[in-house]
Amino acid sequence: MRPMLERLTHYWDEDRCLTALLILLVTAILVVPLADFWLPALARPIRAVTVTLILLSGTGTTGRRTAGLSLAIAVGLGPMVAWLLFDSPKEAIDVAETVFNGAFILVLAVLVLRSVFRAGPITWHRIRGSIAGFLMLGLTFSMAYRVVEMADPAAFFQPGAPPGPVAAPVLTYFSFVTLATLGYGDIVPVNPLARSLAILESLTGLMYPAVLIARLVSLQLAAELERKRRG
Repeated sequence: MRPMLERLTHYWDEDRCLTALLILLVTAILVVPLADFWLPALARPIRAVTVTLILLSGTGTTGRRTAGLSLAIAVGLGPMVAWLLFDSPKEAIDVAETVFNGAFILVLAVLVLRSVFRAGPITWHRIRGSIAGFLMLGLTFSMAYRVVEMADPAAFFQPGAPPGPVAAPVLTYFSFVTLATLGYGDIVPVNPLARSLAILESLTGLMYPAVLIARLVSLQLAAELERKRRG
C-alpha cells in the first residue's frame, strides 16, 4: 500500500509542476512581452522572475530522475544569475542571459517531450506535456533569433519600420507565427542564419503535430491491445 501511495504522491507532484509550467509558459508568451511596451523599466526583472519560476516548475516535471534534473538545474543557472544581476549594464549580460535561457528551455523541452513520447496510456498529463513542449520549442527559437539579431542588428526587416534591431517581443511573435506556418510577412528574416532558423522552425511546426498524433494513436492502440490481452 505504501509504495502505491508514494507513486501517487510522486505523480501528483509532477502533474502539479507541469500545470504550473504550462501556465507560466503562456504567461511568458502572452503577458511578459507586454511589459516591454507598457513597463519598460520593469521588463527585465519581470522576465527574470518568470524564467526563474519556469526553472523551478520545469525541474519539478523531470521528477526524481537525477540525471535529467541535474542537467536542467545546471543549464537553468543562467536565468538565476541573470535574475541576481539584472541591475548590471544591460549590454553586458543580454547575450549570456538569452543563450542560457534558450539552452535551459530547450533541455527542458527535450525532457518533457521524452516523457510525452514514452510508452504508456494516454493521460491529460501527457497531453499537457505535449502542449508545453510545443510552446517551449517556440520560445527556444525566439531566443535563437534574438542571439542572431544581437550579432546582426539588420538580421530582420520590418516593412515600414526604421532599420535597426527588432524588439524581443516582436521576435517572440515572429517565432510563433513561423512555428504555426502562418507567414504574415510583417517581419522578414534577411540574415542567412535567421532564414535557416526560420526554415527549421516552420518544418518543426509542420512535423510536430503529425509525429505527436501518430505517436499518441499508436500508444492508445497498444494500451487497448494490452487491456484486451489481460481481459
